[in-house]
Amino acid sequence: MNTALVLTLLFCVGLTVNAKTANMPEKPTHHPPTPEPEPDPEEFQCDACITFATVIDELVEERLPLDEVERDASLICRILPGTLGEFCEQHLLPKVDKIYEECHKHEPQDVCDRLDFC
Repeated sequence: MNTALVLTLLFCVGLTVNAKTANMPEKPTHHPPTPEPEPDPEEFQCDACITFATVIDELVEERLPLDEVERDASLICRILPGTLGEFCEQHLLPKVDKIYEECHKHEPQDVCDRLDFC
């Protein structure tokens, strides 16, 4: 039950991030449009890692074995939209075993610092 709630929460976070970066039509103005600032890649990596590590930490607290955590992590990455999903699959999923191990000893922020995402 907790896993489903965590997956839903992460999915909502992904949708929120995706919505913020989507090209939304602007209201007509008499001024030239102000370009949206590009998201900081380092901040994006750090935030994505901390969110992912927080989910993994919850699964560790539930005492799920690594193989179940890897399965759930793979599902999480597949349901995340756009850039966030790609980053998750390419960078976070390959390190899920290390994140799992580190979550036994450290907080998510520290885990991501140790893995050079922050």
